[in-house]
Amino acid sequence: MVFSDLLEEKILVYDGSKGAVMMRMGLAGGECADLWNIRRPEKVFGLYTSYVEAGADVIQTNTMQGSRYHLEARGIYEKLRDINSEGVRLAVKAVRDSGRNCLVAASIGPLGGLMSPVGDLTFDDAVYAFSEQIESVSEAGADILHFETFTDLAELRAAVFAARSVTSLPVIATMSYMKNGVAMMGDDAYLSALFLKAFGVSCAGANCLLYPDEMLPVLQRMAVVGVPLCSKPNGENAEHSDVETFYRLAFDYAACGVRLMGGCCGSGPEHVAAIRKAVDEYSIGGKGNTSPSLLHFGCGEPAGEEAPPQYITYHPVWIERWRAREMLISPKQAIKATDAAQAIAGGLAYTISPDALEDEEDVIAALIIAEKGDAKVCVVSFEIANENERYSEGATVMEREKERLVALSKQIAVNAKLYLSKPIVIKTNVPEVLENSLRYYCGIAGTDVGMQKRSAHILMQIAEKYKSVIIAT
Repeated sequence: MVFSDLLEEKILVYDGSKGAVMMRMGLAGGECADLWNIRRPEKVFGLYTSYVEAGADVIQTNTMQGSRYHLEARGIYEKLRDINSEGVRLAVKAVRDSGRNCLVAASIGPLGGLMSPVGDLTFDDAVYAFSEQIESVSEAGADILHFETFTDLAELRAAVFAARSVTSLPVIATMSYMKNGVAMMGDDAYLSALFLKAFGVSCAGANCLLYPDEMLPVLQRMAVVGVPLCSKPNGENAEHSDVETFYRLAFDYAACGVRLMGGCCGSGPEHVAAIRKAVDEYSIGGKGNTSPSLLHFGCGEPAGEEAPPQYITYHPVWIERWRAREMLISPKQAIKATDAAQAIAGGLAYTISPDALEDEEDVIAALIIAEKGDAKVCVVSFEIANENERYSEGATVMEREKERLVALSKQIAVNAKLYLSKPIVIKTNVPEVLENSLRYYCGIAGTDVGMQKRSAHILMQIAEKYKSVIIAT
């Protein structure tokens, strides 16, 4: 059965941690856990089997750090395909030998660097690295991709985009949040869920960092978006997350829309068995087969309509604060498409035009001005002259102008992460400009497509590719 159909039909039990249990098996501190897939396969197979026997419906592979960056750092990049394929193959074998109809989810974690412009990892490089690992686990027989333990939505976005580019496998996407529901790089759980739902992931949620009682409010915040949720809280603190706590809170997790429930660091087969028991009891009570769209999400009221905000935008992490290691953490803003259109029509938008922009310094200055003003929306208006004017001025001149706008549009999209917390609407008649703007902007931007423009249909196709919201002004 299709994974999304299973999530609608019933609550699924996920497995627990890999590293903590493997350390009990002899994994040394600092040793590469993923390397055990080819050096100590019997241990990894035994780990998978213990989770199948504990009642897990989905087994996660031991491949979280199987990307090129992690393996290059250890000098074993040439083993990338073997490590990932064996991690999946062992899980598939454990499931097959058990006789149970479990699914195998390939674990793919962050690449280990900071995304541009804060760090050196570019969106394109991240997409390439994720694609490389995704191809390996997909070819080996994984049923699902699970992007886990991400702390930056920009990097998770690259992973999801890579998945959509190379495979049709369903995607689980989870981030690690602090108690306030905000990830390390400032991504709010609610708005992250909005973004992930727009990009069509099968399941979104949270894993690691928090214990079960601490993770519940974060999940409740994500639940109102209406996307099936995945939870994997930590299990290494007896005060917060003993086996009994996993059992007791599983009922609350189920009530708030969690459809895939397991454990992360410190959890083991005993925690999974406790979740299995709770899920079975919840289902016997007639609640486990309720579609998440019909749940009350543990908030006392029905979820109602889907959350209306259409854009995800960044609250700035000012570069001076970053250098001082003082993160400026704040929930981000979202705005309805209709409200954005009204703000633009009412003169409450700040427009960035290319006329005064020569380089990246000019771009950053323009973004800072847009941020400090009273405007509710930032419009990036990068248009070139119509066909008649292009002919009169000469094709070479116009091509140079288009190249300039394309380069500037990328600089704006990338630097918006640091300097702009307001929704962005892209207004252009140049497909390459829209492609660059939406590809490198971490969020859901608006696209203003004038229907009289000859390139309107191409622009709308690009907007759909990046899940941009079309607005009319």
